[in-house]
Amino acid sequence: AGLVPINTNYRYQDDELVYLWDNADCQAVVFHGAFTPTIERIRDRVPRVATWLWVDDGDGLCPEWATPYEAAATSHDDQRVVAPWGRSGDQILMTYTGGTTGMPKGVMWRQDDLFRNLVTKLNPVYRDAEADPEMVRDQVKAPGMVGMPACPLMHGTGLYTQLIILSLGGSSVTLTSRRLDIEEMFDTIQRERVNQIAIVGDSFGKPMVRALDENPGRWDLASLFLVASSGVMWSEPVKQALLEHQPNLILVDVFSSSEALGMGQSVSSGSRASNTASFQLGENTIVITDDGRRVEPGSGEIGRVAVGGFQPVGYYKDPEKTAASFIEFEGQRYSCPGDYAMVEAGGQLTLLGRGSVVI
Repeated sequence: AGLVPINTNYRYQDDELVYLWDNADCQAVVFHGAFTPTIERIRDRVPRVATWLWVDDGDGLCPEWATPYEAAATSHDDQRVVAPWGRSGDQILMTYTGGTTGMPKGVMWRQDDLFRNLVTKLNPVYRDAEADPEMVRDQVKAPGMVGMPACPLMHGTGLYTQLIILSLGGSSVTLTSRRLDIEEMFDTIQRERVNQIAIVGDSFGKPMVRALDENPGRWDLASLFLVASSGVMWSEPVKQALLEHQPNLILVDVFSSSEALGMGQSVSSGSRASNTASFQLGENTIVITDDGRRVEPGSGEIGRVAVGGFQPVGYYKDPEKTAASFIEFEGQRYSCPGDYAMVEAGGQLTLLGRGSVVI
């Protein structure tokens, strides 16, 4: 349809929603019925929103100011409506950050750049090619993996991992609970024969280990072979405990953010878990000192992590923060969101923290 989708955190309160939808210039909002009272409180504060699409979740009736989603979806015989301005790889997919570095910011990705960034990690054929459906057909000859975002799709970790799965011909299974329910997660993996899940570090890993410890043999998780995590620390002891339960797992700890994909990663498998907060540098990743020099491996110097290659256009309506985070260095453009690290003699990245973090 040529529209820009905007992710909304379903835990946001009134003022946060008003800020987000106003900042994003939203014109339509899709919402579950449970959020009707919230929207009724703020509707007059977001006058640009012209269309409200109500999704029936069994929680009340559709308000008079909204349109039932199903009615809208079935209102035209031809479901393939193309916008008058056409389709282009230059069109934007916008991911709003979680707000850990100040108010949420709209990260603008050219769709072609995001596709290349995500998919070339698993299939390098796409790296330099123009967007071409025929190329995808040539590459996808059989069904791909079954993926499952255990974390919400409102964050990049859940969304981007599933875009990879779908782009490679796979399918995604989603959970229905609005809170982390480990039993539901393991039940779903077993029932749907899920191959890959996306989690968020120890906040998911610790209750996963606890459930497996307390329920030996309850779940058949043989189909699962890949667990990807990003966003918070995934500690070595938790990885080790998961591998002891499922030694055939591959655990991929990804160091990324909404505006800087591919800064680094660590991979654990078999009997050995990778160290906490230690990552292999990404292909296009460097570390830059505050006075503008490249950190050399083993020097003991500290710098900000910067990643080149395919990166976002910038932050929506925020040229000042765009200029601060997307920098030119040695003739190339880098995304530099503010994470500090050292580069060890062997090339590993030891993450120290973020200079701009707030609660």
